[in-house]
Amino acid sequence: MKKQSPHRTSPRVSRGRSPTQRSSDRSEFFVVGIGASAGGLEAVTQFLRSLPPDPGMAFVFVIHLDPTHPSRISEILQRTAPIPVTEAVDGEKIERDRLYVIPPNATLTVKGGAMRLVPRARTRDVHLPVDALLQSLASDYKERAVGVILSGTGSDGSLGVRAIKADAGFTFAQDEESAAQSGMPLNAVDTGCIDVVGSPSDIIRELMTLKGYWPPRDLVSEDHKDPPRAGDKAATDNALHPAFAAIFRLLRETSDVDFSLYKSPTVGRRVSRRMALARVESLEDYSQCRRMLRHSSHSSVRSLRRCEMFRTTPVPPHIFSPSASEACAKACLS
Repeated sequence: MKKQSPHRTSPRVSRGRSPTQRSSDRSEFFVVGIGASAGGLEAVTQFLRSLPPDPGMAFVFVIHLDPTHPSRISEILQRTAPIPVTEAVDGEKIERDRLYVIPPNATLTVKGGAMRLVPRARTRDVHLPVDALLQSLASDYKERAVGVILSGTGSDGSLGVRAIKADAGFTFAQDEESAAQSGMPLNAVDTGCIDVVGSPSDIIRELMTLKGYWPPRDLVSEDHKDPPRAGDKAATDNALHPAFAAIFRLLRETSDVDFSLYKSPTVGRRVSRRMALARVESLEDYSQCRRMLRHSSHSSVRSLRRCEMFRTTPVPPHIFSPSASEACAKACLS
């Protein structure tokens, strides 16, 4: 069977400097929460085989474990991983180019850039350690949080990807063809909050490319470090890149919502997310996408004009034909 490329909810639109050049001097990094259950050890092993030795991001792996037995997962994964693999320790600071693994009989979350471990609760309720990790990542890392759902049964992780998407992070799920158990990734996809679906190696490639485009340049002017207050239209317009004026004007025309009243960090996070997923290099390109959307006559695109820009769910990919204007609409609104 011919191998399919990863399924994306946003197209690539790129030019200018290479992703490697643009990301080389970043002090901040993505923290990738990986969740899995049955079949997850094989999936994360495939994931690690494609990982470069200096990915420039941190990884935290949560898999459903028997609480009564010791775990050798860290040792097993270190045989494959090109980066150090350690079992998570309470209070340990998260560092880039490392993989942290949940110990047995524990719930692993993050707070203040460090890992937090508490004993697994003795309850009859369903244990959802992946949701716990991803929700804490969303709260702590915002747009730098990444959620990856690999092979497993059940729906653990679905609440977590919703939280990450709501805070402008990025989400991935393993495809049905490569997953030993597709329950967890399919349930995550069904939330409408997954950005890319693919094999473990596909996900790594997408992550490495995404890193190079985030954050897009020129979102906030260097001359305006302090974010304006909500409702201060003049301050907001002045604090943001000039291209935002055109974007706000188009949004007012198409959605009857004045996004210039939003806080500039909120606007920046939401737009930077869309630009990175679409591989859009500059706000001018993003603004051009919006203008193309404005003049499109496709019925599905017309319906999207009424959509609110800061939605937390992606635009369904199947409603678009491959024309340039519709692709830009998908990039700008998903």
